[in-house]
Amino acid sequence: MTTVNGMVLNQPAGFWRRMFAGLLDILLLATAAMVLLLEVIVAVPVASSFGWIALDPPEMEAALWTVLGVVWYGTSVFLLPGLYYTLTEGAYGRTLGKALFGIMVVSADGRPIGYGRAFARLLTLPYALFPAGLGLLWAALPPAKRAWHDYISATRVIAAA
Repeated sequence: MTTVNGMVLNQPAGFWRRMFAGLLDILLLATAAMVLLLEVIVAVPVASSFGWIALDPPEMEAALWTVLGVVWYGTSVFLLPGLYYTLTEGAYGRTLGKALFGIMVVSADGRPIGYGRAFARLLTLPYALFPAGLGLLWAALPPAKRAWHDYISATRVIAAA
């Protein structure tokens, strides 16, 4: 039996555990992105009420804050998830969702994946998503229960005891 960080590695994680862990992570990231967007939305009236900004005509002010909001939200949609998945899976082999559902990501040979492979796994995720999610549904097929991005990045998602 193989161990990683004192945890015994069991069988491949079940499809539903993987999906619910992923949904929890997406909900967490979407909440963080929404908070960042709302922060910019609230900043506009606050800055205006204190006279910190005064652009003429007023449409310029709205355009400026719209651009800032889009940039801030875009950063939170791409940068935040990239850092979240790369850092958590690279350091601990699991995200918050995976930890709550008792699963973790390891390399195909059962070792920790590290930051490079965690980032590669994230970059290969679109290959599993774009053909109508077929690559994710592949994780339901026994015996390997690996999604396409797991095969491409040479990782496995396992149940940790």
